[in-house]
Amino acid sequence: MRIRIAAAALVAAAGLCALTAWLFAWPLEKALYLAPIIVAFVGCVVGILVFWGRVAYVQVRESRNPRLLVAIAVGVLVLVALLTVLGVNVPREGG
Repeated sequence: MRIRIAAAALVAAAGLCALTAWLFAWPLEKALYLAPIIVAFVGCVVGILVFWGRVAYVQVRESRNPRLLVAIAVGVLVLVALLTVLGVNVPREGG
């Protein structure tokens, strides 16, 4: 059982390194040297996504009107995506 887990972890780490090398157009050797950092970064990102997903789920579940809350959240995401696609630049503070 432990050998299967270790093999799966090795395959996942190698896959993350290969994906990173492809995304950044790095040589695979460079990505393999950075494997501990790449794996730790992906672990942190997944952990944060799980945490905030759980927070959002609990908030929606405990609200009085969950459909309204979800509709507002989806509306905000659609608005941000639409403004990004249209190329709208928000003015910066201080000039």
